[in-house]
Amino acid sequence: MLAAGCGGDPDPIGAAPTVAARTARIGVVFGERFEGHEEALFAAARARGRELDVRSGHGHDRATELNFQDLIEQRVGAIVLFPAAPELLQRARSLAAERSLPLLSAMRSDGRSGPWAGVASGEQAAAVGERAADRLAADGIARPTVVAFEDPRWPESRRRVEATLDAIERRCGKVEVRLRVFEEGGVEPSLARAMPRLARVGRVDLFVAGDPASTPVALEAARRTGLDVSATLIGVSDDPALLAAAAQSARTFLVGYDRAACAAAILDGVDSLLAAPPASAGAAAMQWLVTATIHGPAPVAAPAGGR
Repeated sequence: MLAAGCGGDPDPIGAAPTVAARTARIGVVFGERFEGHEEALFAAARARGRELDVRSGHGHDRATELNFQDLIEQRVGAIVLFPAAPELLQRARSLAAERSLPLLSAMRSDGRSGPWAGVASGEQAAAVGERAADRLAADGIARPTVVAFEDPRWPESRRRVEATLDAIERRCGKVEVRLRVFEEGGVEPSLARAMPRLARVGRVDLFVAGDPASTPVALEAARRTGLDVSATLIGVSDDPALLAAAAQSARTFLVGYDRAACAAAILDGVDSLLAAPPASAGAAAMQWLVTATIHGPAPVAAPAGGR
């Protein structure tokens, strides 16, 4: 039987959803705040004739789980979860599987917990590293010193940082990571822990952030240390203001993506899951990816040599 609220026999993968599937009410749970995504989802849902029931856990696991359980009891057709932590995603996946309820994780995933929509950790990571490496080389920096900002809860954050640094090493020969800063709880709490450590680092040539939550922390750390005028910065963002500022900057490179595109990918995933048999709906390989682009200074030709 297809998930509660869908009704009828499931359509094969790739077929147009049934009338019931097209109109099924979709539950959405924000485990934490994803700025602007709720508005983008409502706009995309209206365009598709979908009804959304949106809840927020405000960063609290228990509140998120209660909202998730309530949506199941309300017999929504599917649930989109913006997870706050891998453990919460795994618990939600188990609960959804017990009810044969399609579940799509949005923007963050542990790589093991089923269908997912968002920006892949490798998207533009190498390309932005190469662009930044050329900028560093043009400044005469051959062995850049690095401060990395990551979200420790999600392996994709570390993967993006490492993919970016690998690309820089292929250009520069070597990088030296002097400090890793973990983003937890927002800009100010993260900086309260990071700034004393940053004061002891010495020279920093590059700040690199592995996810959208870590990027504002890196930007503010660079500003407060006064290194924003000399150091190169790499990050990830869907904030239009940050992307516009990067496009006008001298040494900030952001891998940017569009919230409306994310909403479209999420609803594409929901449509596919509602049209699929239950066994297929749980396939971990089902992904709906969003394309990202690099916002930052124009590419420069790196000179030979360096310091």
